Order: sequence, then C-alpha cells, then structure tokens
Amino acid sequence: MIAKKKKLRPLSARRTHQWLPLIFALGCGFALTPACSDPFGSCVASRSCAPTGGKQSVGGEAGNGGAATAGSSGAAGEAGSTSLPEACDADAPSTCLGSASPQQRVCKDGFWITSTCENGLLCDGSDGLCKPLIAGCADLAAGDAFCENDTRRLCGPDLVSTIDQKCAGRCERGACVSAACGDGKLQTGEACDDGNTDAGDGCSPSCSWEPIEVKLGAAFGCALFEDGRLKCWGSNQSGQLGNGSYIPRGMNPGELGPTLPTTLRNVTSFALGYEHACAVSNNGLWCWGSNAHGQLASGSVPKAAPTPTRVTLDATPVAVTAGAYHTCALLEDGSVECWGRNSSGQLGRYDAVDDKQDYEPQAAGETLPPVPLDGKALALSAGGQSVCALVAPKAVKCWGGNSSGQLGNGSDLDIGKLATDSLPSEVNLGSNLLPVGVTMGWDHTCAWSAAGALKCWGNGYSGALGYENDSSLGASPGDLGTRLAAVPLSEQVTSAAAGRWTTCAVLASGGVECWGLGDSGQLGRPDLAISALGDDAGEMALLAPIDFGDDGKAKSVALGGAFGCVLLARGAIKCWGDNSFGQLGIGSTETPTEFGNALKETILD
Repeated sequence: MIAKKKKLRPLSARRTHQWLPLIFALGCGFALTPACSDPFGSCVASRSCAPTGGKQSVGGEAGNGGAATAGSSGAAGEAGSTSLPEACDADAPSTCLGSASPQQRVCKDGFWITSTCENGLLCDGSDGLCKPLIAGCADLAAGDAFCENDTRRLCGPDLVSTIDQKCAGRCERGACVSAACGDGKLQTGEACDDGNTDAGDGCSPSCSWEPIEVKLGAAFGCALFEDGRLKCWGSNQSGQLGNGSYIPRGMNPGELGPTLPTTLRNVTSFALGYEHACAVSNNGLWCWGSNAHGQLASGSVPKAAPTPTRVTLDATPVAVTAGAYHTCALLEDGSVECWGRNSSGQLGRYDAVDDKQDYEPQAAGETLPPVPLDGKALALSAGGQSVCALVAPKAVKCWGGNSSGQLGNGSDLDIGKLATDSLPSEVNLGSNLLPVGVTMGWDHTCAWSAAGALKCWGNGYSGALGYENDSSLGASPGDLGTRLAAVPLSEQVTSAAAGRWTTCAVLASGGVECWGLGDSGQLGRPDLAISALGDDAGEMALLAPIDFGDDGKAKSVALGGAFGCVLLARGAIKCWGDNSFGQLGIGSTETPTEFGNALKETILD
C-alpha cells in the first residue's frame, strides 16, 4: 500500500507560536524577560519596547511604522521606538544637569527623571539640591568675587554658594586690600573712620575727631568734638578748664594736643561764662569753675570747683547758656530756669524784695521758678548781666540788666528781679527782620534773619553795633522797629557773635568780618594800631572779610574777653587777640602779628 504523502502547509501557515520565544530571544539578545506593561512590548533588557499599536522590530525587520536597516532596531509601530527610563536605587542622590542650571536628575519610583527647580532656584552641583542664587553672584560668573562689608566672597560653580575670606584690611571690588584711613574700617591708631578723607565732616582726613563747636570765656576756651568730648584750654585760676587743677593750659609747648585732658564726654551743649562753664551731656547738666555767686547751682560746692559738678533741675535740660556770673538752662518743655548772681534780674525770678538781694542756690535740686516768657524758648544767649531767648515762633525776648538798652524794650530799666518789674517783651525788630538767631555780648545784642540781615542794639562803645558811631540804641522806642537799620556789611550773614564791645559775623561766602573794640587784636586784622572799627563814618564800607585761605571758609565764630576764634568748615580752629594765658591754643603766649590764613591752628587733639 503506497503511503499517501502528507501535504506540507506553507511556513506562513504553520503555527508560529512555538517560535515566538526564540524569535524574541534572538531580538532581545537571548534574554527572555517579562512582557512590557501596556503600552509597551517585552524587551525590557534592551530598553526598547514596541507600542501595542504596532509590531516590535526584530533583527532589522521594519515594523508597520518605519523602515530598518540590518542590525538595527526599526521604528516601532506608527509612533516609532521609545527609550525606557534608566533604573536607579531609591536612595541615589540627585545630580545637576549642567552648571548654574535649574535642571536636576532625580531618582523617582526607581527610575531617573529630569526635574526643574522651582521659584528660580538653581541646582547645587555639590549635593544636587535646589538652592537660592547668591544675590551678589547674580551678575557674575563662577569664579568671580564680590565684597560684602570686609569679606571677599568667591562665587561657586553653580552660583548658589561662595567661598568667603575675611579681609585683614578692607574689601574693594572683589579683592582684599590693605587698610587705610578713609576706608570706613576703624583700625588701630584711628580715632574714627567715616569712609572718606574729607575735612569738616567730623572725622578728619587723618582719621581723628574734629571739633564741631567752639566757645570762649573771659580768657579761656572750650571745643566740642564730633565724638562728644569737650576740651578746654587757657586761664584756669578758678578751675574753669574742669581738668581737676587750677593750672592754665596752652601757655607752653606740650600742654595741648593729645596731652590736653578731656573735661567731659558725651556732651551735646555747652556754654562759658566769665570764669565758669556748664555742659549738657547724656546724663544731665554739669558745671565747673567759679562758684562765687552760685553759678554752679550747688550749695555744697565752695567758691570754685575744678571738676564738673552735677546740677539737678526740675526737668531734663537740652541746652545751656552762661553769663558773667549766672547760668540758664533750656529745658525739654521749652521753659527756662536760671541761677547764680541776680544783681540786675538776670535770673528772671521776679521775687526779690529789694535791689540789694542776690540769689545763690543753697542746695542742689532746689526748685527754680521758670522765667515767664509766655512761649517756648528755642535758644538762649547770655550777656554780662542779661539773657535773651529766641522764643517760638520767631521772637526775641530779653531780661536782666538794661543800662544800655541791651534788652531792646525801649527803656533802660532792668527787668526780672523785683515782683513789680515788667515781664520780658518781644524786641521790636521791625517787619523786615524775622529773627532766627540771637547773640549777647557784655551789654549789647544782635539778631539775624534767615535772609541774612543783622541788627544790633545796646551799648555802641567803640562801634560795637556797626552803625559808624558809638551811640547806644534800644533804650528808646524810637531806636527800634524799622528805624533800626541792618548793619551795613558786604554780604548776608549766616551767624554772629557778640563779645565785650566787639562783634563778628560769618558771611554767606564763608568769610568773617569783625568790628568794634580792637585794642588787643580781637578784630583779627593785621593793622594792630586800630583800637576800634565801626565808630566813624565810612569805616564799615572799608571792612573786608578776614582771609583764612582757599580752604578757610568759616563755619562759626566766637568771641571772648579780648580774643576771638573761628571754626573753619574744614574742621580747624584759629584764634586771635589777647594770649596772656595761652587762650589762643597755640602752645605759647605770643601775640599773633600775622592774621587770617597765617594764623596758627589750635592744638587740641
């Protein structure tokens, strides 16, 4: 029996499921793996799976969606092939994708993914974490440096960290440089450093404190420094220098400068009388020197005190002024209290029973009656036996001795002592002068306006008023108001000082002009033969500003018994006139023969 041949089916018709494992093994490198989860196929080991919508390419065959070359994987299905995420350990650290980049490579759910830092943060290459950009590195590149105070900060590679270096000197433009005066960093040997080398701003170009105010007594002076120190020099027979002795300072070399003692610290206001002084500091009011008439306001102090003595008042003092033998304090509420000699009513007490009664406080803290000003005082200035106050809003009111009309009330009667005396009244300066400042000399007074006009009244001896005569003004109503003319000066004034029949004004240009008595050189002029200026016709027109040099603009001027001093805008003090007790502060008793720019500077610090 002839066996009947079995008809073979075409290969394509044969069952192929038996070959599929081998085919996939060949396509996946013989690594049989579990099927890829939807939407992928099964080639996890090769990191390439075919989407379920098309055929997986094997051995170079092309799927439905693309062609393939021999030995390569074709595009899978219609969408092509897709790379699988790379596996990672759960605790694998993040890494950065580039420098100064917000891109991270983060391990999530067992696979690496790309993530972007939020809120403008950048990836730190040292730990792969998102961190804020260092502000100083915002406009810099990695490796550049910037300064933060005295620290040099080097920007790291990702601009989120810095390498910091504390400079021994100062940091400038991203580099450490050597320390120097004017760099704003206080170094050994510097008293101050305000970040510049400008003069006249309180800290000198050599980084020492500068004086900011100078005032004078009969034959001594004191200067207040920017740091609140008060230093005094000159005559000291009553202990008015406040240094614990009765020995004058300034008559010999070596007595000034760094060796000149500091009288008081943390001072905000001070004033000098004939032979006593007072100052307001951060812990109250202090006075020293002569106490012959109770001007130190302490019954426990003998006739003189060579060191500062505390004065207790009813309220907090903010400013002080001193006359010849009396003292007045401006309190924080705008009231004024006075003590010391009261021979002419200069204390403004209005409680004496007769003209012979004087007033000397017997104990510290004794209640003092305020001067009845009918307004808040803004500033004070005391003369020989008188006091004037600048009262809000813009009025001058005076009390005390008035023999020369220095109170400006149209009479020559003293006020302020007897209960029957008239109260301080506003000085009639006329509508053409609204006062912003007032100064009293021994027995004459001057006030100036914001517009730069200056008017003076009182004793005109030696031309002290500047009206080219020696007549006194103010004792008659007809002397005042608009009839009282402005002193004829070459420029507008910014401030003035009245002394013992001498007056000086600071001009708008920074110059200084002085007139009146000049028998001791207190006018600051080279022609010492002039004993008076301003008492004859035509003299004021010839008055020329004192030349203190190209950098010699005046900030303020002060007058004492028979000498004067100027504080220059650059922070130097120069003095002229009588120097019998070294009050010019030049380390000798020589009388200057050259003036202006040729004057020696005081040696104070």
